[in-house]
Amino acid sequence: MSTTLALLTALLAVAKDSVPVIVNSFKGEVSSLVFSLHEDTDDRLTILATNFGPLSETVKGGLVHIRSRFLSVSLKDNASVIVKPTESVVFDLFPSSDLSSDGTSDQDCSISLKTGSARGTEFWKEIEVRCVDIELFHFALIQ
Repeated sequence: MSTTLALLTALLAVAKDSVPVIVNSFKGEVSSLVFSLHEDTDDRLTILATNFGPLSETVKGGLVHIRSRFLSVSLKDNASVIVKPTESVVFDLFPSSDLSSDGTSDQDCSISLKTGSARGTEFWKEIEVRCVDIELFHFALIQ
C-alpha cells in the first residue's frame, strides 16, 4: 500500500509540471498582438499594441496604404519595439520613403505592420483605418 501511495504521489508531482507543457504543444503558443491607431499627426502615427498571447513579439516597421498609394514607415531610429505577453506598448511610426503608386490595394486606407514572434517567424498584421483617421499624416505627405 505504501509503495502504491508513493508511486501515485510521484506521478502527480510529475504530471503537475508536464501537463501544461503537453497542452501548450497541442494548442500552440501563438501570440496574439492587437493594434489600434492611437493618434494621427502631420509627422507621425501613434499606434497602441497589446499582446494577449503567451509569447513576446516585435514590431519592425510597416506600410501605410492611402488609396492607391503606399508609404513605408519605420519606428524611431529604425529600432524594433518588443511587446511582452499581457503588456501594451505605444510607439510612433515615421515616414521612411516617399509615397509610391500601388494599383493593387483592396482598401482605401490601412496600416500594415511587420511583426516577428519569439520563434523567429515574421508576418504582417493589418489595421483597418478610415482615410479620415490618417488625414493629417496623409495631407503632410502630399505637400
